[in-house]
Amino acid sequence: MTEQASPLTRNLRRSGVWFVASVLVLAVSSIGLSRLLESETPAVSLALDPLNIDALIGEIAGRLSETGDGVDLDVLAAKARGALRFNVADARLYSLIGEIEYRQGEKDEAFELFDQARKLSKTEIHSLQRSIDRSIEMGDLSKAVAEIDTLLRRWPDTFPVIAAGLPAILSNPDGYQAVLAALRIEAPWRSNLFSA
Repeated sequence: MTEQASPLTRNLRRSGVWFVASVLVLAVSSIGLSRLLESETPAVSLALDPLNIDALIGEIAGRLSETGDGVDLDVLAAKARGALRFNVADARLYSLIGEIEYRQGEKDEAFELFDQARKLSKTEIHSLQRSIDRSIEMGDLSKAVAEIDTLLRRWPDTFPVIAAGLPAILSNPDGYQAVLAALRIEAPWRSNLFSA
């Protein structure tokens, strides 16, 4: 003999199932809306989903690109470091923290973070650009050209920015040889170089 559940128990079960389903739908909708808004309004996106790393990176990068002096670098660094707990392998976070350190005058620590970002992702654009600048400053033009090659293979639309620095590289014999070596292996950006 099986006992049948009372109508009250059945209603409670149904209500419980509907409640859980509603919460799940709300959570999924919130995450989806957060992903939709992350590029346009990262602050709103973060309010909907505090773990949305793309929105956080967009917000920090947006604040760093503001020209005013009202940017509190320590607060931005704390946000980025806090996100590292959940996103240890996100090269963009290391690069953002490196940029903050760089702006605070801590260049050695900044380049350690840029190097860490490049270990995680060889094509992380910001750390790659900083590494190119550093290689040129140190006179390691063959390394700079190799990094430029990596940058332009992944981000070909950045050629106009890179083209501004090419005369300095080409005027140096080592830099000129490094560019020729890249052209010999048929770098995909060679047509842009010849048309520039």
